[in-house]
Amino acid sequence: MNVRDVLYFSPKYKFSDLKWGNKTSLIIAFRNRVDGFYLEPAKQLNKDKSGFATGVLCITTVDFLARISIGTDRVRERITDWLKTNIVGFRGNLNSPKQTLANRFYDEFRNGLVHEGRIKNAGQFPMVTKN
Repeated sequence: MNVRDVLYFSPKYKFSDLKWGNKTSLIIAFRNRVDGFYLEPAKQLNKDKSGFATGVLCITTVDFLARISIGTDRVRERITDWLKTNIVGFRGNLNSPKQTLANRFYDEFRNGLVHEGRIKNAGQFPMVTKN
């Protein structure tokens, strides 16, 4: 993010202030990036009952984290592998080895929202609220 000609790595940390040789410092800055640019805005959108926008931002977060940790240029592979590795509910098969929840999420939610502006097959994001 560029604010008054200063490039920020995260809401709190400027690129110029990152300590590239300090692993702990980089992890803290990375967490601030994920929380500040992705998760906190998604929480606010959800609070505002903007489920569609929340979903797009969450899918972007998954894609970003998958790109960092899986690293492949094959988008389907990195997203489905990341989901199965990091979110228990996405492990296992549905009706066949190729029919996994991760693959359905990729096709119906990720591709539907990102490429077609809709969730396919009547899928929905539930609104998450706290009492």
